[in-house]
Amino acid sequence: MSTGTKHIVYIAMSLDGKIARLNGEVDWLDTYNNTGEEYGYEKFLDSVDAILMGAHTYEKIVATHHWPYRDKPTFILTHQDHDRLPHAPVEFCGGTPHDVVDSLLHRGIHVLWVMGGGDVISSMIRERLVDEVRIFVVPIILGEGVPLFQHPGEHNLNLYSTKAYPSGIVELSYIIPRS
Repeated sequence: MSTGTKHIVYIAMSLDGKIARLNGEVDWLDTYNNTGEEYGYEKFLDSVDAILMGAHTYEKIVATHHWPYRDKPTFILTHQDHDRLPHAPVEFCGGTPHDVVDSLLHRGIHVLWVMGGGDVISSMIRERLVDEVRIFVVPIILGEGVPLFQHPGEHNLNLYSTKAYPSGIVELSYIIPRS
């Protein structure tokens, strides 16, 4: 990773480490999205140059017929073409995570939100392409679901911030050392 870049995982996770139900639904977050609490999402979205996600995450968003990320350039890590949402600024990218990150850097993208799903996040961490992990632990146990981490390898993280919200959500922010 080049100096001047920052790749951030920013995601909600159940207490038992799930980011979605087995069918990919995240309806369990609805209760917490409607509390009126400010979790810093808008500020975070404003701080990133682009978004990187996997095909499954993208397909779930396409199914809603609504693009929630405004005009942020979004790159879908996949080897297939997919249905496109009108007016969604997306581009499908094949190749390795390193290839995609290098391509984005050449396009002037320095702050990248590594959104998900678990395969994309884990491959980016495994390839040492993530600098920061911000997890919002939601006080629910799903039992079954899509795990956040799917064989990312072993990595020591340095905690730099915690924040507890009245809803019971706890934000944990870590730096992943590059060495």
